[in-house]
Amino acid sequence: MPSQKITLKDTSTGLTKEFSIFDEEGLKKFHQNSKVSNFDMSTLEAEYDYTTDSEQVHNACRNLTSELFLAVEFFVKDDPLVLFENAIV
Repeated sequence: MPSQKITLKDTSTGLTKEFSIFDEEGLKKFHQNSKVSNFDMSTLEAEYDYTTDSEQVHNACRNLTSELFLAVEFFVKDDPLVLFENAIV
């Protein structure tokens, strides 16, 4: 299917990403394809496990707490002068 390529640039990082813009008429023909129009979307839902959402939040919270502890520990143990430089006379 023919498309037009556009490139967008993230001004803060300088990274560029290319995207394709498709013609509306081409998309209509694409949806008329029997492989696309007869695809059973309900089979996708069978793979999702929504019961683990709270478990994922708990794991993420635990990981973030651990990372925060390690970051504070590094500054206190390994580089205390930078942490308390305003207290040094």
